[in-house]
Order: sequence, then structure tokens, then C-alpha cells
Amino acid sequence: MRKWRAITAFQKSLVTNYLYCICVALMLIFLIPNTGEGKSKDGFYIGVGVTNVSIGGDFDGDNFVSGGGSAEVFPKMEDAQGIKYILGFQSNIGGIDLSYSRSEHDGNWAGIDMTSVFKSYDIDFHILLLKTTYIVRPRLTLGAGINRLTVEDGSTDGFSVDDAIFKGAAVRLGAGLELSLHERFAIDAMAIYRWGRYNKVEGIVEGDLDDIDGNGATYSAEVKFIF
Repeated sequence: MRKWRAITAFQKSLVTNYLYCICVALMLIFLIPNTGEGKSKDGFYIGVGVTNVSIGGDFDGDNFVSGGGSAEVFPKMEDAQGIKYILGFQSNIGGIDLSYSRSEHDGNWAGIDMTSVFKSYDIDFHILLLKTTYIVRPRLTLGAGINRLTVEDGSTDGFSVDDAIFKGAAVRLGAGLELSLHERFAIDAMAIYRWGRYNKVEGIVEGDLDDIDGNGATYSAEVKFIF
């Protein structure tokens, strides 16, 4: 079963990386100003994307925190692919969007295999650096997010185990490219780094944390429909 999961994860990684590379390649091919009317359209949009998420910081596979009667571990997690859903509004100079993303990570703590689920609820502000007469436009992103990391069987009191749910927030900074395929369709390729802290944990016992580091990067390829 473990071997099958490893093969499946590797296949997902290849698919995500290929999709991301294809999106970037398309954008580079069309990085030419369009002398006619621009393709981008102002308005609300919905989108979906694939992500590649890394989780680092204090999650190194050795550390743990204890207090209040239980101990919660910090596994070292592999990068993993996930899904992202987006709702936003854009104009010719930038935009704002709300998004939800989820990824499932294999990991290890002190020789024990563990699985973790990372969820992020984000608000991002985007600045587009070129006018709508360009088919491809670079953009900068600044945002904030609420993060939830669930480590399966990551909490114990010495007699029983339960999931450990780490809760916190993050600041997000990144850059990317937008490719306008049509006035209503666009592809985004994004690279974002988050500076995150977990300050609460819910396991066998719920309590506060002393700002556990949850930094990491997210790469995404997204398709959006503009109304």
C-alpha cells in the first residue's frame, strides 16, 4: 500500500509540474504586445488551479511541543500537490481575490510515517504591470491567509492519540504572469512565499503556542473565467 501511495504521489507530481511548465511556456511564447484591442476584460471571475505546496520551518521531523497534558509533534513533510478554488474581481490595473486551497502531505517524525493535510484561506491583492494591450502581463501579489495544518495522530497524552490541528495566519508575497487567451478566459502562473505562524493547537488538549514557524512556498497554475 505504501509503495502504491508513493507511485501515485509521484504521478501527481509529474502531472502538476507538466501543467505548470506548459502554462509558463505558453506565456513566454505570447510575451508580445498586441497592437489591437487587448484581450483582458474587467469583472468578477471564478477559477480553479493546481498547486505545489511546501511546509518547512519548525516542522523538521524532530521537534514537538508539550503542555496542558498532551504532546503534539512536528513531522517533516514532503512537498505535495493540491487544488485551489478562486473567486475575485479584476480591472486593467490589478485585482483582488479570495481563495481556498488544500494539499495532503506525506511525512515522517522520529521514524514514524505520518500524513498531514494543509488548508489555506487567503485574500490576495494583485498589481498588473502592463496595460491590457499585452497578451501576457506580469503581476505582483501581496496577501494574507488563515492556515490550518492537521497532523493525523499527531497528538498524544501517553495513553491515546488524536489528530493535532495547528491554527495560525500568514503574510503572502509573490509574483506571476497572466496569459489572456480570450476576453473571458485567462491562465495565471504564480509563485508565492508565505511567512506563517501557528499560535494555537487543538489535539487531545487545546492550547496556545509560542509562534511555531510554518513558512513555505506555493507554486500554482490557474485557469479563470471572467464574467
